[in-house]
Amino acid sequence: MRWILVPAIAALLAGGPPAAHGSSVPPGDDPTINQPLTAMELAEWRIDRAVDRYGNGEFAAADRLLDQVVEVPEIPDLLRALALFNRGAARLQLARYSEAILDFDAAEALSFPRPAQIHLARGIAWENLRMLDRAAANYVDALSADPTDPSVRAKVRAFFYKP
Repeated sequence: MRWILVPAIAALLAGGPPAAHGSSVPPGDDPTINQPLTAMELAEWRIDRAVDRYGNGEFAAADRLLDQVVEVPEIPDLLRALALFNRGAARLQLARYSEAILDFDAAEALSFPRPAQIHLARGIAWENLRMLDRAAANYVDALSADPTDPSVRAKVRAFFYKP
């Protein structure tokens, strides 16, 4: 399953404007920047670059960039939750299911604003680990959190209703 990562969400959750997109110039190499970036700006920049890498199928590169974001103590919990969720999504693609589950758990503990997506992603990881009882519980929780989400409904239908 391919996850869509939205870089502008980081800024919206933090209450600021979305980060600029399309630039591949690292913050320190741009001559138009007169001041060093704050920890928050650097975290947003790294999340933006991780989204680019993820979109190009470079899941290991996305994982490394998001590692750097998660380690920054000065960022708000919602931004850290976004980074953890996105890193978990990258780790799903890398078949590092146990690590993905830990990231989803940590994002949930930080009140990630889309609980249905947390449960769905964690269910996929459990399913790949062949822990079907845990996968089923997460899919049910995802459906309970948002019964109208088409991706949740499709996955629940595919998991529980085998032809």
